[in-house]
Amino acid sequence: MDIWLVSPAIDLDRSENETLTFKSRATFQEGRALSVWLCNDASDDPVANGSWQLIDVLIDDGSRDGSNKEFISSGPVDLDCMEGKIFLAFRYQGSDPGITTTYDIDQIMITGNDP
Repeated sequence: MDIWLVSPAIDLDRSENETLTFKSRATFQEGRALSVWLCNDASDDPVANGSWQLIDVLIDDGSRDGSNKEFISSGPVDLDCMEGKIFLAFRYQGSDPGITTTYDIDQIMITGNDP
């Protein structure tokens, strides 16, 4: 499976010093299957038409037995190098047989200051 969860366009021209934060929780850990991507040049079909950039974020490693109840913070991710309209995507690459780690993502926020 190659699944993309893509945000609507987010306009960064209305703010400055933007940061991304979110929390994640992984269970039944069998390997890393989740990654986070940004794109600022897509139009109608961002997954097919965009130039996606993998961003370095902290994603929970979880537990093998499904007992993980704790969310961890991604930490603030600096987005100040991006401008215009961007898309944020969470990409899951896993399958059965293979990696079947499950993820919960919560409190996704992009914040910035008034220019």
